[in-house]
Amino acid sequence: MRRRRDEWAVETAGLSDDARADIVRAVLRVVRPMADRFQTDVPWDVARGWPVAVRDAAQVLSPESRGYACTGWRDARDAAQWEAYELLAPFAYSSDVWDARSVQLASVCDEGTSVTVRAAGDLHEQLLASLGPLTPPGSHVLRPR
Repeated sequence: MRRRRDEWAVETAGLSDDARADIVRAVLRVVRPMADRFQTDVPWDVARGWPVAVRDAAQVLSPESRGYACTGWRDARDAAQWEAYELLAPFAYSSDVWDARSVQLASVCDEGTSVTVRAAGDLHEQLLASLGPLTPPGSHVLRPR
């Protein structure tokens, strides 16, 4: 795979579950203005350990609430759907956000332990500004992918 200047891996190694969730949500808030659609899985079989707000969000996206579900493509411009997605994504095994031109903006995998984002120019600066307060001082938040 060719290395792109606008693809970044977001460092979450060694962070607590809460800190990883905060970082994933910060990434999603930055890409939201360009987002057209998203998809995520809903691993209901591990939901016992989720905060109540995350379980409620998962219920919005996957009402069956058992086993392993996939949402299929959802409209990122739907406020209720996006809000539920933003809460759930850090707990998903596989989650993606795409723009209207079918460019992948962000990908979250393995409960927020793998996060990639496409960001260049002003968007990259916004991403750094959003993630900076959420990470330990002196740490490298983004690394080229």
